[in-house]
Amino acid sequence: MNSPRLFSVFSVFLLLIGSAQAQTFTNSTGGRIQSVGNVVYFYIPVSSLGARQLDSSYGLKSVCIDITHPRVSNLGISLAAPDGTQIDLVNGAGGSAANFTGTCFSMTDSVTIFSGFAPFTGGYYPRHNIGEMNDGQTGIGTWVLVIQNLIEGDSGRVNSWSLTFGSGAPYPVSTPIGPCNEYNAAGCGCADSTQNNCWLIPDMFVGREWFTDTIHRREFHDSIRVSNSVANIGYGPMEFYGTGLWYCGDSEVVGSLICPDSIFSKETIRQRIYQKNQNGFFTYKDTAAGTMDYHPELGHNHMHIDDWTENTLRIRGPESDPSMWPVIGRGIKTSMNVYDEIKCDNVFLACDYGSTVYSIWGLRNAGLGLGYSSGNAYIQGISVGYADIYEYLIPFGQTIYFDSVCNGDYVLMGQFDPTGRFVDMDRSNNITWFITTLDKQTPNCCKTMFDIDTINYAAGLFRFIDRSRAIPAQWYWTFGDGDTSTEQFPFHQYGTPGAHIVSLTTLTAQGCGGTDTFIITVPQNVSIKPVSTDPISIRVFPDPSFGSFSVICEGDLAHDLHAAVFDMLGQAVPFSSNTLNSEATSRSIEISIAEAGTYVLRIQIGNSNYYKMMVKQ
Repeated sequence: MNSPRLFSVFSVFLLLIGSAQAQTFTNSTGGRIQSVGNVVYFYIPVSSLGARQLDSSYGLKSVCIDITHPRVSNLGISLAAPDGTQIDLVNGAGGSAANFTGTCFSMTDSVTIFSGFAPFTGGYYPRHNIGEMNDGQTGIGTWVLVIQNLIEGDSGRVNSWSLTFGSGAPYPVSTPIGPCNEYNAAGCGCADSTQNNCWLIPDMFVGREWFTDTIHRREFHDSIRVSNSVANIGYGPMEFYGTGLWYCGDSEVVGSLICPDSIFSKETIRQRIYQKNQNGFFTYKDTAAGTMDYHPELGHNHMHIDDWTENTLRIRGPESDPSMWPVIGRGIKTSMNVYDEIKCDNVFLACDYGSTVYSIWGLRNAGLGLGYSSGNAYIQGISVGYADIYEYLIPFGQTIYFDSVCNGDYVLMGQFDPTGRFVDMDRSNNITWFITTLDKQTPNCCKTMFDIDTINYAAGLFRFIDRSRAIPAQWYWTFGDGDTSTEQFPFHQYGTPGAHIVSLTTLTAQGCGGTDTFIITVPQNVSIKPVSTDPISIRVFPDPSFGSFSVICEGDLAHDLHAAVFDMLGQAVPFSSNTLNSEATSRSIEISIAEAGTYVLRIQIGNSNYYKMMVKQ
């Protein structure tokens, strides 16, 4: 970080008629913003305020900036108070356009700075809560606007900036907002509302809006940078403590230092899980949760927790678990520092999963935590109803690198706690994924490929899995026995033995296509009768299903009927069944499967087996 650059000429406008009135202080001289990597500082001295300390009764209410810059999304802009408290106002917003013109940040504005494009004019909700400054400090001293070009680009200029103090100011996030807080365990609720004694477990996920919105990511010719918001909507805080034990590899060392391999030593950490007991008090237990280490990059100079999230570029597979889909590029992400950065609300949309937007006001133990605000080696965390945000501009795993990728559609996936180190109430919501289109890679180079999954070799049942890159929009399969399919992952059962030429022809949404073939050998003793001559008809509906499946069998049903369900690995899956109707020529069965996924139903009638694919959503 360069030495501070002082712009000594400033003007102060003081609107003060009694202690409750607003006061505005302005630096009207400004100065030049340097090129990439250089931090520039702009100062406003404050010698007197209308209250002895800054709090929600009287405190900082807004910060206004006027900046000329050709691409403001390259800028990181923060505010530092005299007591050292620092908050980010904006970081990476604005797209490819220019200028902040009369832009003011306050907690009363309803439009987030990240929801639009430059030029920014008027009022916006800032990246961090301005109330963090109203923490009881006097506010007397020098306030600093800190600006850095985060990506190589043009220089610019701060024309002016100002601070406004007054009554009705926002409060710090550490202020308890409900009956459940660090001083009152009795006011906290359990996941099971009938209990008075329970562990208060966090529930973490990667927010959808920040991960999927095009404003929050950028594609390059060999990589893509993404943003993450990691939110806690559980019943207790996600809280970490440093153990004081430091290691270079397997060797214990004293404190934070540079190891022989030129990286910083790592401190082991523990996650603290709180328990509400029947007497209305908190107890807790600590569990090993990995490591953190010192990061000096971008002037952070604090501790980052390892393996916080994982960002990957993938192609879609047939499995219901996206983490099993083939990986093209990967970024293992360390945290910046884990703290209460954004409150869950419908402004920043940092706490949305699927189609649900979570608000702090709708969570039972909203605000439970310690008002985490530092990135030191002792304590970090996220309170209930808060999120930590990591923009695409920063390092530490936000960039996914890949080689020889063709333009087209791919899966972007963000996963919280990919190594399973942390205690989390619900792991089913740890993954957020979506289909994205890359357009800065090699054009017209798509490659058609497929794999074959043997479901039941003796019965001649196979699944064909598209592995094409990029993801096609159209598929045409021929199985070498006259049958075809237009599905991405079709099942096919052969009725005749011998060699069959399987062919897949694809076409992407961008118009790139190709063909792949493979010869598959069906066993000589295959016992499946050709569909065209089989007297049995089997139908399954609805498919996909959100509940149970109805199976209707029609034909010559003189023999007993037996059902079995298998997953995609060919393993038997437990299910329940209920016979609704049983006649000589028609039988109706209801089948229920507990878990969502893709399955194969086998119906055995006499010596014949019949297979149907079922998708439980």
